[in-house]
Amino acid sequence: MEQCMHKSTTRKVLLGGPAVLVMTTSIALLAPAASAISPVPPSISAHPNNLMVNAQTSLIGKNFPADKALRLTECSRTTWVVVSQHPCDNNNTVTLTTNAFGGFRTQFKAELCPGGVRVGPTAVACYIGVPRPNGVDTVKLEAAVKIVVTYP
Repeated sequence: MEQCMHKSTTRKVLLGGPAVLVMTTSIALLAPAASAISPVPPSISAHPNNLMVNAQTSLIGKNFPADKALRLTECSRTTWVVVSQHPCDNNNTVTLTTNAFGGFRTQFKAELCPGGVRVGPTAVACYIGVPRPNGVDTVKLEAAVKIVVTYP
């Protein structure tokens, strides 16, 4: 975030007789930004994002590090405490490597994530993303995309 410092100067100029001209000049000085502009965060989209259990969805990822291995997991939350909560189906994962631009395209079989929040009589909300440590005892599902999984 850029910080601005403003400096104003006022000058009075006597123009013969009672007329006075007042001039105000405002100069904005920009201080250098505290840090560089952050890159675009990674994202994942799912097509379709509303599907039956055990059906395939196509995942498209963007803005990840280039040529890096990722493990995508289906979870019922986007953040959780490591010790007490287990919102992910660790048996339902896909491991892939991003391309030279940090993108990927892969298929993912939707299952019922453990503890998924009901969004209908026979549907739960789940998230697919990359689990990453976030602080001392929490995990965040990076670039999580929400899917709705319907079951019979």
